Amino acid sequence: MDMESKGYAFTWTNNRDGDELVKKKLDRALCNMKWRVLFPNVAAYALLAIGSNHCSIILSLDLAKTRKQKIFIFEAF
Repeated sequence: MDMESKGYAFTWTNNRDGDELVKKKLDRALCNMKWRVLFPNVAAYALLAIGSNHCSIILSLDLAKTRKQKIFIFEAF
């Protein structure tokens, strides 16, 4: 399945000006349902194309560490 990406809408350009300029979404992040269930908070970001006509795509897995809640203990002296 195609993962929805954030950032730039187009991931490829022909680097021309005026009427000859073409922009398309060619590059995509793909996954299957099993992988998507394992990483429910994943996000794909299309970055600015620097030195290339293709944008880089970065996946953020957002693997937030779960914190163990501290138990409040009152000590009477």
